[in-house]
Amino acid sequence: AWATIVSTYTLAAIPNSLAMTNVEFSSMTANFDSHFNPYGTTFYVEASSTAFAQVQASSDTWLSLALLDTLSPNILFDSRVRAKNRNDVYTSWTTLPSTYTKAAPVTLPAQPFSLVGTDQLTVSFNNGNGNASNTQYFIQLSSANTFDGANDLSGGYAVIASSQFTGLQSGATYYARARARNQNLAETIWTVLGSTRTSFAAPSALAPTVNITSITAAWN
Repeated sequence: AWATIVSTYTLAAIPNSLAMTNVEFSSMTANFDSHFNPYGTTFYVEASSTAFAQVQASSDTWLSLALLDTLSPNILFDSRVRAKNRNDVYTSWTTLPSTYTKAAPVTLPAQPFSLVGTDQLTVSFNNGNGNASNTQYFIQLSSANTFDGANDLSGGYAVIASSQFTGLQSGATYYARARARNQNLAETIWTVLGSTRTSFAAPSALAPTVNITSITAAWN
């Protein structure tokens, strides 16, 4: 007669690493190969910016991909995945590709223009979406609202929250916009900051024209 032997599940296979996709400033999709594990195998995915001393995002799924969200912009995240069989026995971790989240677009401050003079002004923006402190920003100033003026100005990318522009034309309207980039040099969309006019320069007096019955004032 046959003797009954206790049944058991085999161990889950260790999943294989695939590239990250759909990387945004607060989320990314982790992808992996299930390595012939049957449907119903649970995969656990984690993302961390602190070598897994803390886990910033995690997911458990039966699929071969997982959305990792609530991430911070322009931060390098390490990711990993492991599988669990029906007896709750885990595989070892598989390291997934490390990647930077995108930088987040800058936000509009209450007053983007300050220190406006006859030939200068300062443009500011807000980091309202929480970019990392080493995020670089690009501010562009233009005499055209299409940002294709003949004398457009920019200081290039730098770790800044504002930029002063000098050598401007008095009484002229200027438009400003800004964007950010992450450590992989992926740029955000532009945020238009509005427009303002430089002050008019005070006229300089010229010598008056004096006649017998009149005086004509003149200025430049």
